[in-house]
Amino acid sequence: MKRNDLFILGAVLALAAILLLLRLPSGEKGCVIVYVNDAEYARLPLGTPTTLTIDQGNGMVNVVEVFPGGVRMQSSTCKNQLCVLQGDVTAESAAHAALENWIVCLPNRVSIELAAEDVP
Repeated sequence: MKRNDLFILGAVLALAAILLLLRLPSGEKGCVIVYVNDAEYARLPLGTPTTLTIDQGNGMVNVVEVFPGGVRMQSSTCKNQLCVLQGDVTAESAAHAALENWIVCLPNRVSIELAAEDVP
């Protein structure tokens, strides 16, 4: 690689990191958006500790825990428990997580997004 190629690559990586940090909430700004069956189910402020139980009435139950700065799937009735094993999603951890700022429970069709916008 030439020196100019390395400079361009470094600039693109730095720009991508800056855009990611601007897109994700930090601290207590932002919100958590919960989707069930591809429809918005709840929009929760990030700065207020909250536990949301999603009972779909057919044995599918998910418990979402919002804490200052992040969110986690506390429990789920799905068999594989991958959504629970994803752990805490925060602005800092999203940069290294496979799903970035999302937690997804495919069997129960529940997904959680850590979003930069505030709750209206």
